[in-house]
Amino acid sequence: MELKDHVFELTTASREEVVANKEIVKFDPSQMIGIIKRKALIKELAVAYHVVWLVVSSTFFDT
Repeated sequence: MELKDHVFELTTASREEVVANKEIVKFDPSQMIGIIKRKALIKELAVAYHVVWLVVSSTFFDT
């Protein structure tokens, strides 16, 4: 059973109920690694986009 199937249960359950149900409380570090890598990639793409935009806009405004 997926964690997303239990989202409503997690929001309405007490801490004791969540801790008692080990099936719901699972931490997968590989998901965090993927999220961190995607976030870094997005930042790199944003920097590259802004550099290109600055070059294009500077040539546009110089002429």
